[in-house]
Amino acid sequence: SRKFDHKQLPMKNRSVGEIDVSETVHDLHDQNQSQEPTQRERPDEVPQRLYNAAIRYLGAREHTVTELRQKIARKFGCEFSDSEVDALLAELQAQGLQSDARYADVAVRSRVARGYGPYYIEQSLRAKGVAAEIVHETESWQSADWLQLALLVKERKFPLVTGETRYEDPKAWQKAVRSLQQKGFSSAIVARVIGA
Repeated sequence: SRKFDHKQLPMKNRSVGEIDVSETVHDLHDQNQSQEPTQRERPDEVPQRLYNAAIRYLGAREHTVTELRQKIARKFGCEFSDSEVDALLAELQAQGLQSDARYADVAVRSRVARGYGPYYIEQSLRAKGVAAEIVHETESWQSADWLQLALLVKERKFPLVTGETRYEDPKAWQKAVRSLQQKGFSSAIVARVIGA
């Protein structure tokens, strides 16, 4: 299947030229780091090996708190206590090195660029440990136009399907409906896009 044309992405209050799908979590992480003081002090209650491992993970890409906990558990097992891991995560957040909100903002933008709707995005980020409230507060979520996005996806994948198709070719109509729902669009939006 051909790639989703991100240049057509509907984002409220933003021109098409402002939408940069190539911007990754890495980009925002780098921007954040450039604003950080060059010297960071590790608190005494955070072991050096634990801190170094977390910095390596975050240097590769942004991680949610849940992801970091899982990776630390896989790497170190029970070597470090819960309080030490909690202190580490608190320190990383205080230094601006870890942020679930930042992760969510870029993840929403990325998934919108790939034509995914709100339900899919919420579920995929919930699996990463990001609460729906955090997702809904991101700029990417608030600027997304879900109806227009669903229309673009429908026109790209099912340009000939309309409300009349439901009676003329029920299988084609049902396939289009299922596809949009699997992409994470609500039944109400699908009905408006295809016709019920």
